[in-house]
Amino acid sequence: MVLVIVSVIGCLATLAQPLCAQVRHGVGEISIKDDKFRARMKELLIDPIDRYALGWQRSQDMGALIAPLLFEMRSVEKADDRRRMVLMCAAVIACGMVVDEQALAAIDPAQQNDPLLACFLIALGPLQEHELPKFWERVRGRRSELNELQAILLLLAAARVPAVASTPVAKEIAKEIMQLSRSIGAGELQSPGIIAALLTAGLPVPESVQKPYLAFDSPPRFAELVWRGLMLGSLRLPAAVPEALVVSQAKEILKLSSDSYSLAKNAAALVLSRAGSVPVSKSTPRPPWQLLQLFAAEPQSALLLGTWLNAKPSPLDEQPARLAVEYALSRPLATVIAERSLWGQEPAVQGHVALALAWRLLGEAKVVPIEASLPSLPEWSFVQWASGAKKFDLKPLSGLPAGGVESLNQMLQMLDRVPPAVLREALQDALWRLGSHPGLGLFEAQRFLLRDLVLTGSLAGAKYQQHIPMHERYLPSGGLGSSGTSASFFDVGVEVFDFLMTPRLPLPSECRLR
Repeated sequence: MVLVIVSVIGCLATLAQPLCAQVRHGVGEISIKDDKFRARMKELLIDPIDRYALGWQRSQDMGALIAPLLFEMRSVEKADDRRRMVLMCAAVIACGMVVDEQALAAIDPAQQNDPLLACFLIALGPLQEHELPKFWERVRGRRSELNELQAILLLLAAARVPAVASTPVAKEIAKEIMQLSRSIGAGELQSPGIIAALLTAGLPVPESVQKPYLAFDSPPRFAELVWRGLMLGSLRLPAAVPEALVVSQAKEILKLSSDSYSLAKNAAALVLSRAGSVPVSKSTPRPPWQLLQLFAAEPQSALLLGTWLNAKPSPLDEQPARLAVEYALSRPLATVIAERSLWGQEPAVQGHVALALAWRLLGEAKVVPIEASLPSLPEWSFVQWASGAKKFDLKPLSGLPAGGVESLNQMLQMLDRVPPAVLREALQDALWRLGSHPGLGLFEAQRFLLRDLVLTGSLAGAKYQQHIPMHERYLPSGGLGSSGTSASFFDVGVEVFDFLMTPRLPLPSECRLR
């Protein structure tokens, strides 16, 4: 019995962080205070000027055990701001992007970039389950007045800490920031970035301030940032259902023809999916696959999409795996199983559908054992086991992309000893890491809004919109594209943004399957 428990725990640790157990074992043999080990971490995280990702990946693999060393290394870097930021990113990444008391205590209010980076990392992380102590004081720093960039980052961080965004202090800060917005607007239009960030955090914005940006027939410049903030703010909590007015505005956005509004349309599609108001009729043409997979993000909306979601992928869908998972999660179980001869012959989707189907079966109160086999599909073993079938083949998984095969293979070899709830969690995590999880649409939309409010237009972030003239990019104040003290923030910010765009565990709560 003890061996079984140990095996399951070991398997779960491997699933959560593929190299974690192996590296931790190594750390156990070599003290994190060992000079050689410290020198190696310095080589990975401090010495390089353009390959921080390798050091960040090593930090993630080693996990929270390495965080104290990283914070210690950071504390001695008084003069080099870039090194301080790289090490701060490494420590937070090692902790699973959960910013805690240790991370907040590491903020030096005398350093201009410390509060900026702390806010940026919180905004990139999962929803924080608890209120962070002295959040506003620590992330604001010693500034008596906020500039545009500081205000935007403060609000985007608050959006990830629901217990903070709902406090009276948050509403007072929102009023202060609205005054800042008016002064930046110089009597014309208020800052669209600040308005978008306020809406993202779920904080109040007067109707008179929003109104100019909601003129969908003749929107002002950067209005789509406000639209995206409004849409994504209505989805930021796991159980949130958009209000009728937001649903109506989402439908107006989808009617716009300009390609420049594609990201706003994506956010609108997510709103309509969550609200169960996907616009479908017999005369409606099939949307592009990128938009269709957002409409189908919620099973109740995917069910309305009829023949647009089929067991056999359309040849027009460049990346059909997520659509296939949405098909598997929304159609009756009996239908998905009966149509296995269609999706089971498609290498691009068959493994993904089987994992999603097994996840569903493990959540059902009563299922019929599935004795039929699919010899060419090892993932079918998960389906059969989840259905209660007595006999099934245990063949190693090989057809799925890298990112989850090793962990699932370990699970596959010990199915009879794995609690169903544990396996169900593992299957959802695998879909996330394999890029076919329906929640990735919301994850990507949130990240792209963060990118466009903070990084786009900065010198380091120029690669995101190289095709757009500088005057047409969104440019919050505070040192963007300059050689000022914020320049290193944007350099490191772009690097860590790119690193964290790859779906990683833990899976954000608002993106989880329900």
